[in-house]
Amino acid sequence: MFGHKKINHKNRKHTILDSFNYAIEGIINAIITERHMKIHVVVTIFVVLISLFLRLDIISLAILGITIGIVWITELLNTAIEGFVDLIEPEYHPKVKFIKDVASGAVFVSAVLAMFIGYLIFIDHLRKSSMQLFNFLKSSYAHTIAVIFVIVAVLVIALKSYYKSGSPLEGGKPSGHSALAFSAWAAILFISNNIIIVALSFFIAVLVAQSRVKNGIHSFAEVFFGAALGGSVTYLILLLLKLL
Repeated sequence: MFGHKKINHKNRKHTILDSFNYAIEGIINAIITERHMKIHVVVTIFVVLISLFLRLDIISLAILGITIGIVWITELLNTAIEGFVDLIEPEYHPKVKFIKDVASGAVFVSAVLAMFIGYLIFIDHLRKSSMQLFNFLKSSYAHTIAVIFVIVAVLVIALKSYYKSGSPLEGGKPSGHSALAFSAWAAILFISNNIIIVALSFFIAVLVAQSRVKNGIHSFAEVFFGAALGGSVTYLILLLLKLL
């Protein structure tokens, strides 16, 4: 059923997918090498989860998204500026210190702004409904599954970075398409009592996985790893929420 063939990525035209891959790889490299970027990742995931629990209105979500984006942009620019300055002037120089300090100052201003806006948005919600956060996630499969998809996608990108294989959106270990396909199947398996729907969704997930192998993008092991990751993470989270 599965066959594997290698794709020659040399001498091919630069595509939009390549541009996305380069951009994501730049973000991943910044996260790996910079301690502050790791902190931003943790804080961003936490804020996104809290915003889903609190059912923020569309304006609050937009403001929150823009604020998070500003913090990420300034931190990425700061990382790029520091790397460039160190490349052209490895030794200490007053001008180099000035440039780095100003870039760090921009990050500091954006972080303070983000904390202030976060306080304004979250304080009333947290004051009114402390226990409703968890109950909302448990009772709303739509929001829960959306969050799980994000978690699975982040895990896939993190593992690809760890194994240093493929690119964030193509190839490598594990297969992201297979992970998300089997994550969707596990969610349907958990919430549906219709055996036909469960079987059809499983068949579609297998077709997605098989297509990745047939096109030579992934090996069988990479596809299997992705399927196991997406399916198990999704089912275990849903099961845990049900038991608690």
